[in-house]
Amino acid sequence: MASLHHATLTALLTLVVLVSSVGIVPGTGATSVGEQAVSAQSDTLDAMAAVESYRAVTNMDVSIGANRTFTNVTTLVNRSTATASVYSTDSNYTTHAVGDRVYRNTSDGWEPVSDESAAVSDPARAQASRLSDTQVTDLQRARTNGRLTYQLELAPRNSTLAGILADQPGNGIERAASVTVLDRSYEMHVNRTTHRIQRVEMTLKFRHRSEIGRATMVTWFTDYNETVPTVPEPEPLET
Repeated sequence: MASLHHATLTALLTLVVLVSSVGIVPGTGATSVGEQAVSAQSDTLDAMAAVESYRAVTNMDVSIGANRTFTNVTTLVNRSTATASVYSTDSNYTTHAVGDRVYRNTSDGWEPVSDESAAVSDPARAQASRLSDTQVTDLQRARTNGRLTYQLELAPRNSTLAGILADQPGNGIERAASVTVLDRSYEMHVNRTTHRIQRVEMTLKFRHRSEIGRATMVTWFTDYNETVPTVPEPEPLET
C-alpha cells in the first residue's frame, strides 16, 4: 500500500513547475492559423502568468482492452503562498504541498511525507507552457459553460500526450515510450474576456504493447484569484 501511495503522489506531482521558476514568455508558440490565433495565444499566456490562485478539476478515463481506469483529481493552487492541495479518487486522501514540504491528510491529521522531488503542483502553468510550446492548428469562436470562448485546437507532441497517459495511476502504462499514439485531439477553451483557460479536453486512440486503448481527459479551471488552500500545521519532515 505504501508503494501505491508513493506512486500516486509521484504521479500527482510530475510535470510540475516550481512557483519560483522563470515565467513563460508570451507568444513563443508556433501557429498556422493567422493573426487572431497569435493574439489569442499571446493574451492567454499573459493572463495565465498573472494568475495568483485557482481550482482545477480533472477527469480522466482510460480504457485498454478489458481494463478501464477512471480518476478524478481536484487541485487548489495559491502561487503567492507556494501552496497546493490535491485530492484524487485514486487514493481517497488529500495531498498538500507547502513549498517543498508535502503532507497527507489521514485519520490522524496531517502527516509529513518525505519526497525529495516534491514541488508545488500547478496544472494551469503546465497548460500555459503547453500552449506556448505547441502549434495552434485551428481557432473557433465558441460558448463554453455559458461563456464566450476561443476554442483552440493544439498539436502537442505525441510524446507529451503519451506522458499524460503514463502519469495516471493504475492504468497499466508505466512508461510513455510503450505508447504509440494513433489518433488524437487536444482542445483548449479560453475565455474571450479574461483570456484565462477555462477548459481543456484531450481524446486519444493509442496502442499499448499489443492492445488498442482510448483515453479522454477533461480539465475545468475555475475560481481564479479566489481559492486559497488551507495550510496544515507545519511540522518538520521525518528523516
